[in-house]
Order: sequence, then C-alpha cells, then structure tokens
Amino acid sequence: MTAVITDRDFLTRRLREWTVLRTIVLGKPWAAEDLTTASD
Repeated sequence: MTAVITDRDFLTRRLREWTVLRTIVLGKPWAAEDLTTASD
C-alpha cells in the first residue's frame, strides 16, 4: 500500500493518523507529538 500512496500527501498523512489512533486504542506506546500534529 505504501508504494501506491507514497506520492499522495493527503493519503499518507491520513494513514499515519489512523496508525496513531490504532496504536492508542491498542494501548501501545505513542508520542504526544504524533497526536498534537494530527489534523483536525
């Protein structure tokens, strides 16, 4: 999937944000900066 969306900024950002959300829900370690730099 990375190869398909790598040139699309919106999609890569959204995938990164969903990954942060999933990480939080699963109770895995995450950085506050990941959350504070996410879009609204």
